[in-house]
Amino acid sequence: MAIVFGNTVVSLRHRIRRMFRMRQIHACYVTNLKASAGSLDNRVRFHIEHLDEYWDRWLGFLPVLQATDASYSSNDLVVCVLVATESASRDVHAYCSQYATQALRDAWDLYVSSLAEVRRGVLKGPEGVNLCAGMFHKGGNYTRSCLHKRQQTIRPTPHKASRFPSGIAVRATAMRHDRRTLLGATHPNPLPEGEGANSISR
Repeated sequence: MAIVFGNTVVSLRHRIRRMFRMRQIHACYVTNLKASAGSLDNRVRFHIEHLDEYWDRWLGFLPVLQATDASYSSNDLVVCVLVATESASRDVHAYCSQYATQALRDAWDLYVSSLAEVRRGVLKGPEGVNLCAGMFHKGGNYTRSCLHKRQQTIRPTPHKASRFPSGIAVRATAMRHDRRTLLGATHPNPLPEGEGANSISR
């Protein structure tokens, strides 16, 4: 009885810690998102890039993490993935609704559901985590492909090349012409005889 009570207390303590850390990490994540991303495309790209990094960290420490420990789900490596996935889901769904990419929505929802199964213990051990990571990378690569294709379609068409090398050369030519006009290059004798530069020196 005492052992069961002790395990319950430990589990509750780690659950409280996970909730506290999720709030802290979520606040930092949202701040960085607002500072770095603007458009919906950039927000989705921000999520995918950060989730890539967070999953690499989780998988890197996977051999030393014990999925059966009560502290497992409250580990920051896991919490970062949970927070970023939750934040990304809203923007990915908005992106899919705006640009009618149902295939991307399906791939993303499959990843989110697999992550929920890892949290519930349906997908157990390193095998379950690796399977979930594989689903993320599949959805993430598809997301990058959609973003790249859309960027190609909205890229502005370059202007038709001018017959002049550049606007700078045109302005330089006009300035030389004005200078010759001011110096009298277009008029052989702009001043009366004897009233040129020598008369000014007098």
